[in-house]
Amino acid sequence: FDTILRKDNSVKVLKKMEKINGSDCFVIVADTKYGKYKIWLDPNHGYHIAKAVVERGPGDFVQATNYTHLKGTKDAHIIQNTRFKKFDGIWIPIESTFIRNVKYPKDDWCKNRSHKKVTEVILNPDHEALSSFVPDDIKNGARVGVVGVKGIRYRWQDGKVVDKDGREVDVDKLIKAESEKVKKPKPKRK
Repeated sequence: FDTILRKDNSVKVLKKMEKINGSDCFVIVADTKYGKYKIWLDPNHGYHIAKAVVERGPGDFVQATNYTHLKGTKDAHIIQNTRFKKFDGIWIPIESTFIRNVKYPKDDWCKNRSHKKVTEVILNPDHEALSSFVPDDIKNGARVGVVGVKGIRYRWQDGKVVDKDGREVDVDKLIKAESEKVKKPKPKRK
């Protein structure tokens, strides 16, 4: 949320606090090119997000891509029922419910509801000893989607992104090529 809100001039903090899960929370609202945001920050729990609602419609950009929602699309993301726990004096959000409701054109729809729970927190871990950022837990053959690139056309193989023929894909080069296409769209035929 913060990267989108930091770049937007419509961000406002409402004067009146609202109660979420028993805590008075600051309410931030913004109408951005990525949709309408309403976020409740809980000052009693480290100013973490206690609740968030993001609503997107036609013309709103889809996450960090150059694609916008089609006419007739309504997309709502909700984070609620957040529970916090203190670890070594620091509040950490450890549990939330995530809801996504999408109405597509022609009355197609998608509804997802999931519940996430953190089972372990290690503050200031030794990332090298834990191999935290080594992508060794991704199974060979897993589909790989590249943000900003249409469709899922790639797979994970032996620690690399590969195409359908098993050739390694230079993801940075791919993203750059796709962004150039957006800057210079093909002329439309008449």
